[in-house]
Amino acid sequence: MLVGQLEAVSLLGKARGLQFVSSQMRSCYYSSIRVERGNPILEIWYNLRENHTVNPLDLHVNIRESLEREHEPVYFAYNFKTGYSTYLLSKADPPDLSILNRESLPRLHPFTVHLALLSHEITVRMQPMAGTLDRMLRIEKRLLELPLPANISASDLKSDLRTLHGMARLLVVCGHRTGRDLSNVESLLRDLGRVETQLELHSEYFQIDQNLQERVKDGLLSIRDSCINIDRRLENRRRRIENMIALLYNLMQNQDSTTMRQDSAAMKTIATLTMLFLPATFVSGLFGTNFFALFQDPVNGSTFIVSDKWWILIICSIPLTLLVLCIWRFFPFIRQKLKLRRSTPGSTDYEKGQVDGEYY
Repeated sequence: MLVGQLEAVSLLGKARGLQFVSSQMRSCYYSSIRVERGNPILEIWYNLRENHTVNPLDLHVNIRESLEREHEPVYFAYNFKTGYSTYLLSKADPPDLSILNRESLPRLHPFTVHLALLSHEITVRMQPMAGTLDRMLRIEKRLLELPLPANISASDLKSDLRTLHGMARLLVVCGHRTGRDLSNVESLLRDLGRVETQLELHSEYFQIDQNLQERVKDGLLSIRDSCINIDRRLENRRRRIENMIALLYNLMQNQDSTTMRQDSAAMKTIATLTMLFLPATFVSGLFGTNFFALFQDPVNGSTFIVSDKWWILIICSIPLTLLVLCIWRFFPFIRQKLKLRRSTPGSTDYEKGQVDGEYY
């Protein structure tokens, strides 16, 4: 049974519906049935793809530059009476549509190009995911085969962390686009049901072969299951990457704690040596002052002389000791108060910190 004439057209200009989808509702799906000169027409607008000018794996992107997006909307119209279908593809590179030859056009379902477009989009998007899986498996294998965590250098840990963060960003973007494809497929299934309902209610309309209707429906259901499976795989990879990131952070913290323990042991040794020599240092410093003297008398021998001004040493040393203790005790509170003052909006120090770039 003939289905009607199918036309696939690639235009660079902006149609009304394409401009509506690409500018106002970037990730929307819009469909309606309008009547033009007595002919009911099903119109569908949706975005097939959203391209970013910045690569998600590029970690050296300036966060202040604007992120430009290029949308590729699709317009579809189906005339119920004549059976004619029209596709407008703006900024889109159509997939292999070799099936659209003159002999097969009458036997095609109006939604056939939707199947080709969505299948091509999913296939193209999953190509960079293979490289992501390979890199993730290499990092995972290297971590699992290490006999000791201490064998990893800090530079290797940081490099693996940057790579994993880039892959996590890519997985988030792919998950968003897969969700949009899944939403488009479900909306197309809903509109396919609307077409079937309209054909059942109006026998004067151009009738579509039921076998073609079922085949297109099975194709959309297959694409929907593929999107669900892709989303499941992306979720699995996201969890594995999150686990590896947590493991690498734990290894870095373990290395930092090892370094801190070594520094602590060195400081403990220095403190112990200082405590051992502190009494002798105090005694030598005390008797090295002019308040105490050892006088050599040829007649009486050595004589130990204490100055009658010895109390000056006590008067000077005790207040200085108390002053040092007070500074040591209250200096953390003063520093915290100054830090809080500099971080308070509206203060002069806060504005100065912003100008100097301290809070960026």
